[in-house]
Amino acid sequence: MPEIKGFLSPLTYSTCTILISLFVIYFTELSIVLQTTILASFVGLLAGIGIYYTKKQLSPLLLYMAAACILLLASIEISGALFGESPFEMYITLFLNYILWVSAGLKWSLTYFSLSGMARGNPVNYFILL
Repeated sequence: MPEIKGFLSPLTYSTCTILISLFVIYFTELSIVLQTTILASFVGLLAGIGIYYTKKQLSPLLLYMAAACILLLASIEISGALFGESPFEMYITLFLNYILWVSAGLKWSLTYFSLSGMARGNPVNYFILL
């Protein structure tokens, strides 16, 4: 039974923060600075909880994935607010996110981050080079 309890807590944290982040980005009229602050605090909260779970020898996989997804959503929203709907700047933002994912995966030996960064980075590279 401890394995289920150890799994449900990160799942609950991850799901709640992603849902609240989507609500903040798409359904509120908050300024971009306030949205960025809220989303950055969620990423920091999930990273801190992930470090806590790592020290307790529990899997922080869902927390790290949720933090990466929130960071991706926030950076796309910021890029859209700063540069408009320009596709080139959006591709550069996506490319930088995937470089961040690959480097985080290589630094902390997280295979799922490395693979997802490489898998998602290749189509973005294709569109940047066009």
